[in-house]
Amino acid sequence: MGLGVWKRLRVIRLLPVMDFGGAESRVILQSRMHDAERFDFRVCAFHGLGAAAAEIRDAGVAVDCLDVSPALRNPRATAALVAYLRRARPDVLHCSISEAIFHGLIAGDLAGVPVRIAEEVGMPDHSRAYRAALRALYSRASAVVGVTQAVCDYVVDADGAPRDRVRRIYNCAHPRFFEAPRAPVERPARDRLRLLHVGRLHPVKNHATLLRALARLPDDAPPHELWLAGDGPIRGELERLVAELGIGDRVSFLGYREEVRDLLLDVDAFVLCSLDEGCSISLIESMATGLPPLGSDVPGIREVLGPAIAPEWTAPKTDVDAWRDLLLKMLRLSGPERAAAAARAQARAYDVFSPTRYVAEVEAMYDELAGR
Repeated sequence: MGLGVWKRLRVIRLLPVMDFGGAESRVILQSRMHDAERFDFRVCAFHGLGAAAAEIRDAGVAVDCLDVSPALRNPRATAALVAYLRRARPDVLHCSISEAIFHGLIAGDLAGVPVRIAEEVGMPDHSRAYRAALRALYSRASAVVGVTQAVCDYVVDADGAPRDRVRRIYNCAHPRFFEAPRAPVERPARDRLRLLHVGRLHPVKNHATLLRALARLPDDAPPHELWLAGDGPIRGELERLVAELGIGDRVSFLGYREEVRDLLLDVDAFVLCSLDEGCSISLIESMATGLPPLGSDVPGIREVLGPAIAPEWTAPKTDVDAWRDLLLKMLRLSGPERAAAAARAQARAYDVFSPTRYVAEVEAMYDELAGR
């Protein structure tokens, strides 16, 4: 029997921690944009209430902390969550990221939560034992959400999720990247074209291939520079590589930047050379801001770019010469050609990855699974 349209659904979104990341940014967004007349919405984390928790509370949404480690082998996390859910009595438990999915699906079942949703945001390399556990847990979930079709296929093929319970709901970016009306694509003429990469300085982001491709550009390539925004464990290694390649005059390490949009408005193209991606928020942000994107030919990036952009503006992830050719093609575009490429990317972002679309699809899923 359905819950009835007159009853607000109690929804809890569960995360391992509440700092800043892709999942946290979507929960902040949902906190600001959810339909308060239809949903009694709150957020729970196992520990680590950081800046993201403050933003959610500023939006008028409660944030609860279990004050326990979400480690997969910590039974106290499951027990604490069961007790919390029995007190809160939600209609919907929406869990994102591996630790929250594991404890959430077990605890939600034990606490009798009617709707239990797991949301996978990437394609992690789980152990065989954990995959066996996921297969059992996913079989009892109300739905398993993937943030791209590539992620949906992964949770079915690698983690054993039942195909009929898997649904795709695309990631989105913050509303500040989606102006209304849509901002025209205009970039000032520069002496050097600026390429921007935004992401953690981590091996999976594959900066080394990008830097080696930059070093192989011919002498007659249009003047250019590469900005690397982000920090991480391999910064020193990448700085040494830049010195070895002799491209220090063309590469700038910007470190962590709080306000990425300012950077996106001050460059000419965006580059994402990752070895793997689920659904890149930084790529969506760049497209919405009106930048032509270049990306690795991996499923998650191809899907975000879409069939009209991906074939022309992707390169095999570790093929240095292919990346050199792709960079050179972008650098040699005329101003109007670059603007046209940017406009196609912006239209794709607004059509598929807008925050209003994301929140509407998530809330429609809650209504459907709750039977109202």
